[in-house]
Amino acid sequence: MLGRTRPTDAPGPNGLPGLLFKQYEAIWSTILTPIYNACFVSSTVPKSWRGSILCPIFKKGDRSNATNYRLIALLDVEAKCYAQILLSHLERWVQDNNILPYYQTGFRAGNSTQDNIVALAYIKQSKQIRYPSTAAWWTIQQPSTLLTGQYCGGNCTPGEFRILY
Repeated sequence: MLGRTRPTDAPGPNGLPGLLFKQYEAIWSTILTPIYNACFVSSTVPKSWRGSILCPIFKKGDRSNATNYRLIALLDVEAKCYAQILLSHLERWVQDNNILPYYQTGFRAGNSTQDNIVALAYIKQSKQIRYPSTAAWWTIQQPSTLLTGQYCGGNCTPGEFRILY
């Protein structure tokens, strides 16, 4: 994972930049491998990895309005690498053990929730539903084009919850 570190990655609380890990990957791998293994076995991480530096990033609009900013968290590079290692182990375990159903497509590599939206729209329009079904939609930021069309009558608002039968 250290090899994937971008040299331009901003440093976290410990101030070590991504470039340092990229240039000296072999040395850092030797240092961090036993630490990562100990973290995995003990199910804990060093306390210093639990912190971050929060940086507000301006989006658009009035700069004096706090809602026009999004926060990003700058983590230590070694903590980000460990998180990626854990994620890859967890994804492999979920895949190998068939934990998620076939139709669970969100946040899965090679899948898209848009596939499910298109399938639902097709079923709804062609009335090919052979059993009672319910689909729930919750618009978080912006209504999707599917919701603003036929199903919501163009009146979906952010944070609105709709149930389609």
